[in-house]
Amino acid sequence: MRVVLLTILAACSSTSYGPPTAQTEIMLSEDGGFAGPANSESVHLVGTNAVFALGQSTSSATVTTDNVAEIIHSLEAIDFLDIHGDFTTCPQPATDASTATFHVILEAGTNDVSAYLGCGGGTFDDLDAARTKIFDLTGFTTWRTGT
Repeated sequence: MRVVLLTILAACSSTSYGPPTAQTEIMLSEDGGFAGPANSESVHLVGTNAVFALGQSTSSATVTTDNVAEIIHSLEAIDFLDIHGDFTTCPQPATDASTATFHVILEAGTNDVSAYLGCGGGTFDDLDAARTKIFDLTGFTTWRTGT
């Protein structure tokens, strides 16, 4: 019975990343790799306003509060604010892959992480899934396909 009580207390004490606010800022950029700077892409989300860039092309969009909340939950699910260290190198990397750089400011805290996309497993996979979620839920992926 004590074990159950401790488990419940641990579950109740996990950090919530908080709801979307006007100060929520999520910036994701991807550059490098085989195509070089001409293929750099980014999304900069502040509140519900997103600015997209792909090479020299830019656009903007409004993101729903539900989508911003889903992005925050995806970052919370991988404990993004607790990810620290060097994720730009790995054993046996794929060559000519890009590097994704995250800059996140949430109610619960701030964190910056860079990850080489030619690596896989563990935190690399978590960051790649978050990267995909951010690009998809902000509308960047749809916009990129149409440019």
